[in-house]
Amino acid sequence: MIGTRHDTVAAGSLILALCLTAACNGNPSGTTQRDVETESAFILKVGEGVELAGGELVIHLTEVADDSRCPTDAVCVWQGDAVAALQVVSAGVEHALRLHTNPGKATGPGHADVGAYRIVFLKLAPEPLAGVSIPQGDYRVTLRIEANP
Repeated sequence: MIGTRHDTVAAGSLILALCLTAACNGNPSGTTQRDVETESAFILKVGEGVELAGGELVIHLTEVADDSRCPTDAVCVWQGDAVAALQVVSAGVEHALRLHTNPGKATGPGHADVGAYRIVFLKLAPEPLAGVSIPQGDYRVTLRIEANP
């Protein structure tokens, strides 16, 4: 016999680890990714990512959380809020960001500065309807990357 069962399992584990490492290189969540430029708005679905040319900044939308926005078919005393949870990598450092549709002291920021860039939360779609929950896969987040002022 050339190798033992233990050798075969060890070799298989090594190959799997190498494949997973290669698949996630530069893309920590292993999600779909495309290139964008600064000062241009772009849309992300949950699980998608973007990268500035040159890889200086990588952004992934991991989820939309705490969606309490006022439904379009209702009258509310407060417009509500929702959170875009982002995983951002800049200069090899990973950042977990939570940007709000209704930024303020009671909720949180609508933008974040990461290195030489500012990430701005512009819009969340679709608009909610009373009594209808929105599946994570239906959310669309519009962001813009700006040079940090």
